Amino acid sequence: ENYAETNQLTEGTVKDGDTINLDFSGLLDGVAFSNGTATDYTYTIGGGFIEDLDRGLIGLEVGKEYEIPCKFPENYGKEELNGKDVIFVVTVNYIEEKILPEYNDDFVKMLTEGSDEVLNTTAELEASIKEYLAASKKEQYDSKIYSQIMKTIIDNAEIKGVPEKELNETIAIIRENAEYEYSIMGQYYGVDSFESYITNVAGYSSMEEFEQDIKDYATEYMYEKMAVTIIADNEGIVVTDEQKDKFVNDLLAQTNYESVDALKEAYGDAFDSDVQYQLLYDSVYDAVVNMAKVK
Repeated sequence: ENYAETNQLTEGTVKDGDTINLDFSGLLDGVAFSNGTATDYTYTIGGGFIEDLDRGLIGLEVGKEYEIPCKFPENYGKEELNGKDVIFVVTVNYIEEKILPEYNDDFVKMLTEGSDEVLNTTAELEASIKEYLAASKKEQYDSKIYSQIMKTIIDNAEIKGVPEKELNETIAIIRENAEYEYSIMGQYYGVDSFESYITNVAGYSSMEEFEQDIKDYATEYMYEKMAVTIIADNEGIVVTDEQKDKFVNDLLAQTNYESVDALKEAYGDAFDSDVQYQLLYDSVYDAVVNMAKVK
């Protein structure tokens, strides 16, 4: 579809689903109404026009002028047009015809040229797609298994408390992320305070509800982190220096920082511990999924 060529058919009849170019003028009591007129307008049948106009375009011949009687919905949203009978004077200039490229080995080569995975045949492309879909489904399946097992562990655990300092730090990070989101999107949504953003955009009834929600989320995160740490200890799972070095170097390659020191300085004091836990989490995740007995 992305590589299709487009022809302009200046003969023919409009069918449902066609993309057309048209001129139209909407008349209320014989007078053109506001925003009801356009020329050289591209529209796909089944799109956003009112139903009477949309359906009325089907069967029109290219190049001929038609008058289509229409009735606006009662709740259209413009008082002067709600429920009103109007006439649209319409001329279809042309119908767009998409011509798809031939699906063959040459197309596959062109499609993947310069990508990380250069393919030469349709068979290779289809095998690659199948492999990608299977891997995606496996990831979804593993995630579901891990989540169910971790929930069972936490629900049946005797939890006497959480590390308060780390809990508060996690809450602060979540709040800072929300405040940053407000600084980026607040103006777009027309709100002038963080509280307004939380209650009008994020969907919370109050700041108190927001604060409680992020506290609950942070607490659940701490429960999981404690469980991950205990599982790692029980199963003898450790993070090696080689794993940490590879993770950091891979991260460095994905960013614009000039050195590991610059990367650590940008991420802050928790960088080393965050890397340590991420690698520990990944290993525990794999172990839990591999040990799962699925009925």
